[in-house]
Amino acid sequence: KLKFKDLRGKVLHRVQVENETEGTELGSLGPLVGDEHVGRYDLVIGNPPWASGTGLQDWNLVRATVSRIAAGRKISITSPPLPNEGLDLPFVWRAMEWAKPDGQIAFALHARL
Repeated sequence: KLKFKDLRGKVLHRVQVENETEGTELGSLGPLVGDEHVGRYDLVIGNPPWASGTGLQDWNLVRATVSRIAAGRKISITSPPLPNEGLDLPFVWRAMEWAKPDGQIAFALHARL
């Protein structure tokens, strides 16, 4: 019975394409997310999947995205560790890219972090 404004396309974004483009299966972790999201949000909230060892197709693109974000922040690790291909850490890296410089990030993460 709660009524909410339709937030699709404003703060809720679905990332998909019709054809088989490289990185299609990665959603918001992949290269199909445009630069219009970089540094745009005051608040990035998420509950990323904690699955590891997913064998996700195009994982090399996720690693490349995380490495690019780290390099943009002048972090000296050229390829930050993403143990067991866990999905939670790439979402945190992506959130850092999307948040404004003084923005906030709120995530429910696995206790291992």
